[in-house]
Amino acid sequence: IIGTNAFYQKINGKRVGSTILDWLSKKSNKSFVVPSLKSKKRDEVYERLSFINKPINSGPTVIISGDGDCNGHKTLTTFLEKKKFNWVYINHCAGRLRKGNRINRINYSSLSIDVRVIDILNAIEHVKTKDWIGEKLFLVGFAQGASAVNAIVDEKSLKRIASKYGHPIEYAYHISSAVSYYPFCQAQRISKSPFLPHLV
Repeated sequence: IIGTNAFYQKINGKRVGSTILDWLSKKSNKSFVVPSLKSKKRDEVYERLSFINKPINSGPTVIISGDGDCNGHKTLTTFLEKKKFNWVYINHCAGRLRKGNRINRINYSSLSIDVRVIDILNAIEHVKTKDWIGEKLFLVGFAQGASAVNAIVDEKSLKRIASKYGHPIEYAYHISSAVSYYPFCQAQRISKSPFLPHLV
């Protein structure tokens, strides 16, 4: 830390580096307490979710990991309803994009695949509290959403993300099967050994 900006940073009027030097020279055995910061508002996933209007009790449910268009995938949701499937749409962009942040037709955000994976895990956790949810839970992703699906079905990738964010992964094992549609041209990220049936 010596030589970095943090060495000269002052907290409550005392330089961090001075405390370090005191410890090294045994001039002081006092603790240096950093005041806690205000906790960040929790990023609630339910604010990003859309649901089928009339859920079918114990019906199979498809969770849709949205793409950069954030358009709700009306064609797919209409088809699912006709086939007696429930659906839940994750709008990863909601509340995260700055106005005018678009490239051509795609909403471009700096959302990482990791953040999208956490959204999916949180969405599954939230959906499992619904009384109409059935045993069969499927996951479909488009473009950037499909890249997140690729990551979630790969156990190594899933564990890395969970470790990085300190997030439980148990809800990934509730997925019956998954589909990645046009995963943002990231063929190298397609799992060679997914832990559940996966169609790309």
